[in-house]
Amino acid sequence: MDSFWIAARVIVPMALTVGIGMLLRVFHITDKPTMKQVDNLIFKIFMPALSFYNIYNTDFTQLRNVGYIFYGACGILLLFLLSMTVVPKMVHPRPTASSFGQALFRSNYLLFGTAAAQSIYGVGNIGLVSLLGAVAIPMFNALAAILLETGRHGTASPKKLLLAIARNPTVIATVLGLAVNFSGLEIPGLVLGVVKDIAGLTTPLSFLSIGVSLSLGAVAKWRYLASI
Repeated sequence: MDSFWIAARVIVPMALTVGIGMLLRVFHITDKPTMKQVDNLIFKIFMPALSFYNIYNTDFTQLRNVGYIFYGACGILLLFLLSMTVVPKMVHPRPTASSFGQALFRSNYLLFGTAAAQSIYGVGNIGLVSLLGAVAIPMFNALAAILLETGRHGTASPKKLLLAIARNPTVIATVLGLAVNFSGLEIPGLVLGVVKDIAGLTTPLSFLSIGVSLSLGAVAKWRYLASI
């Protein structure tokens, strides 16, 4: 029963926030173009701030087992291989198969995983979740690029992949968080408080954006792919 209430505490706020986002669109309070600009802020500012804050506050001396990172990486690779081999046999043409395949393994881990952990443990206590995200996000980006490029052109450029990873704001924030954490530098409380406030905007704004952008009609149109 405890597990049920923990799950409800995580899922219900997410669902309600998405629902509010849908209502905002229905009543024309906001629209998809506006939320695209918000998404840009989330990707470039809020989510990196969340990753930096969580990793900065993690006490890595207390870590006993980081095998979960290896486990997560192996799971991503397994889904990627399935996307490369099985999906093209079920979905046609190849470009569509590539798009569907990358959606199969490229999860919203940093958003949903972080939100779930944050609901249970609170902001600042989920550094391990962010650390896994630092591994998962580059993998998602690189493997998705490989899948999409091979689906369109048959090859993928290693240089473009490396540049995409190096320029990812969340990856940069993670590296900075690790550097500051291990250097022993202490960020002034006033500055850290601002970072915390910005980080706290990530989850509610992200789920509002999902609600505004959600199109149930698209699910019906692509019901065959959705059923897979």
